[in-house]
Amino acid sequence: MTAGSSAAQGAGRGHLRDDRTGRVLNGVGNVRDPLLQMELGNWLAIAGPNPARRRSLIAGYALYLAAAVAGAISLLWVILRWGGSAPAASRAIMDGAPRLFAMHGEDTTRVRDLRAAIARADIDRPIVLSLGRPSTSVSHIAARSDPMSVLRDPRFLRPVTFGTALWALPSYIRFVWDTAHDYSNFPRRVPARETVAILFRIALGLGMAEWWHRASPSSPPPHALFAHTGTADTSLLERAMQATGMRTVHVVHGTNIGWSFAGFSDLAIFQTAADARLAASLPGYGRVTHVPCPRPALAAPSKRWALLTSYSHLDHDDYHAHGSEADRRLVTWTAAVAKEVGRSPGDIVWRPHPHIRLVDETHRALLEKKIADVGFTRWPDDLPYEALGEMEIVITSPSTVMTDALRLGQPAIVANAAPLQSDLQYADYPLLANDEAELFALVGAVRDPAKRKDLFIAAWDAIGPGAPANLEAIEKVAATLS
Repeated sequence: MTAGSSAAQGAGRGHLRDDRTGRVLNGVGNVRDPLLQMELGNWLAIAGPNPARRRSLIAGYALYLAAAVAGAISLLWVILRWGGSAPAASRAIMDGAPRLFAMHGEDTTRVRDLRAAIARADIDRPIVLSLGRPSTSVSHIAARSDPMSVLRDPRFLRPVTFGTALWALPSYIRFVWDTAHDYSNFPRRVPARETVAILFRIALGLGMAEWWHRASPSSPPPHALFAHTGTADTSLLERAMQATGMRTVHVVHGTNIGWSFAGFSDLAIFQTAADARLAASLPGYGRVTHVPCPRPALAAPSKRWALLTSYSHLDHDDYHAHGSEADRRLVTWTAAVAKEVGRSPGDIVWRPHPHIRLVDETHRALLEKKIADVGFTRWPDDLPYEALGEMEIVITSPSTVMTDALRLGQPAIVANAAPLQSDLQYADYPLLANDEAELFALVGAVRDPAKRKDLFIAAWDAIGPGAPANLEAIEKVAATLS
């Protein structure tokens, strides 16, 4: 590969590092309430390095109080519309249960790991607390949360009612009064919509905490396993559970990206050792860990390559700033490297993140046109995801694909085409390429049989992949909290 071509293709943003975690910690350092601190930290992590400066003090107070009214009214309206589970009847269902599960009422990545673990354990009639903003009736939660019916006769409860939300209003008013000064003095301007959303979650969480105090059984389960937490509503429910002697466990999905994965669970089980180390540097969790798994044998490669892209994602900062540009850059790099080593474009399959269906049609069309122009093929519907282990080369943008591939014995290459948060597990990954020239060098090394195994071992040791969510292993760790 010529120096000129590598310089041209590498002139992206991949080498830039973003110390997001440090920036957020500095930004929220003067917010005294831990729940508001966590919520503002989550927003600041997503807002980027330079959100607008704060409003005037008076304007900040006025917005906060107006948002508090809007958040409370919004919560009462959605509960009145969709209903909740009566505390007395719920208490009878939960009494003496070996465990509780808690997940959002949706079929998304943040619930699938725990749901799959419940299904694999073949738990009969699991009790599931439905989290998040109510958007359907209690009787229809199962259809939303488990559309393929992988759970055995689950019992879904919505841990809030109109009555418990009303009973919680005095606590909500005290919270707003106690935190208005810190919000108004926050150095960045939080949009009105986000402020309403934060206070809605506070009101919902206080309503759920009130529900738990009324529904808590005389013989409560020893622990509750959460598929997602780290927001005010879920954290307030966890605090209420903890106050009655239960332990809460966050079964973490995806890759830890710092502040957005902080929470107040007694235990958080991450997917890798590297992610657990990052979590230990943040406030919140009582204990963080991962469930180790043995390193698999190095997979025997075929001639095919795989490119998996995920920058075109509604939750990715770079997508909102630049559309599908970073993903298109990875396609360009991969095509150039394949041509240089004599690999046919037809041997390369492309798999986008599922969010490709949700992003703006213009950005999606540009990416799909780029794939067509270079001659890659779309990942076939009948090709299982586990086929990653059979590829000669796997190239992925920074995502959980890296860990999944390592578990399959595949030394995946992470190609980075956007500013990378400096404390993420990808930042020190041995097979990280920040431009086309680095990708070319890594592809050559991974294709070399004499180097492939050593590179795989180095990558495995750097990340420390954990086992996929397994209920027995999770509960063994949870039992050590007692």
